[in-house]
Amino acid sequence: MIKLKKKYRINYKNLAIALLTVFAIVLVAGLGIKKITNLFTKEKDPIVEKPKEEHNHDPKEDEITSFSFINVGDLLYHSTFIKDTSVENFAKNYLYVKKWFNDTDLVMGNYETTTNPNREYSGYPNFNTPANALVAIKDAGFDILNTNNNHTLDTGIQGVKTTLENARENGLLTVGTQLENEPRRLDVEVNKIKVGILSYSYGYNGIDAWVDEEDKATYLNYIDEAKMEREIKESNTLNDFTLINIHWGDEYHTKPNDFQVDLAHKMSEWGADVILGSHPHVIQTAEKINNTYVIYSHGNFVSDQRLESLDDIETERGLITEITFEKNHTQDIKDITSFKNYPTWVRKYNSNPYYYNVIPTGMFLNGEIDLDLGSDSIRRIELADQVISERIQIQEP
Repeated sequence: MIKLKKKYRINYKNLAIALLTVFAIVLVAGLGIKKITNLFTKEKDPIVEKPKEEHNHDPKEDEITSFSFINVGDLLYHSTFIKDTSVENFAKNYLYVKKWFNDTDLVMGNYETTTNPNREYSGYPNFNTPANALVAIKDAGFDILNTNNNHTLDTGIQGVKTTLENARENGLLTVGTQLENEPRRLDVEVNKIKVGILSYSYGYNGIDAWVDEEDKATYLNYIDEAKMEREIKESNTLNDFTLINIHWGDEYHTKPNDFQVDLAHKMSEWGADVILGSHPHVIQTAEKINNTYVIYSHGNFVSDQRLESLDDIETERGLITEITFEKNHTQDIKDITSFKNYPTWVRKYNSNPYYYNVIPTGMFLNGEIDLDLGSDSIRRIELADQVISERIQIQEP
């Protein structure tokens, strides 16, 4: 037989009293624990966020200006250029870059010759080019000529002076050589942006041995590191940007030598923003050192050097470096917002006299230049575009 447990009767009154008693004990115990805990743990004051300061600055209201700049390599007028000394002949050189250059705020090239009407006009080794070349250069959109290179003294100190005089008479600014009591640095202001341009050369083909020290100091600018450091730093205190035009390196070498690389790093430390090299007559590599852009050599922009005359196809090739400088005047922020390079090729045609065109390779290959060229010329343009584009790879802004 299964026995059932005895049932008990529940007293609800006593149960209610018991539950109330337990609740009271728990409540008192909890308060006590909290007080004890507070003795050891200081409660943090509640965090009150301060209202954020209101800034009324709207970047859209900043005053920002910019300007476009182009630099090219050597303007080297061999004897074949002066068989026809008309402005029209020299103007042919720039037929396919004229609009581009005239639409650019500032254009600079390396005038690797002299203009001395007191001497016979000639090509290599002592360059002397008629003033009509300067007329065509200005008409093509150039604004500045660097006159400091190894051919600066080809017609003597007299030629230094007459070159400057003729360039300026044709509306061109000059840098690299200067007349007596003139500043060595060219300061230019474009769209409220100030740029200082300095120029240095490794030497003057030994002709400077016949120039007295006073004239050297007055008219010329050698590569002199102590002087360069001082002048670059001075330019930085007065200008928004500092550009260096420098004549250096080994001729016909597509890579810079150790001296060039070492000096480029020093100029970067001294504060140069852009370093624009020339002299090798071929395009050398490029790099960005910290915030400094360096083109070690721009090669020939206009010349008769080419495969047929020197057995070196590299001498037919040139480079257009296009830069955009920008300044936020409200916040005093300066920046290079664009740095691009475009290969060129020099076309030589006709005979007695010969004529020359600078052909931007990309424009021709894109169909922007309508020229009926032979297969050899087209192949040279294609090669120039490919080889130089690969060589001049540089970090974009």
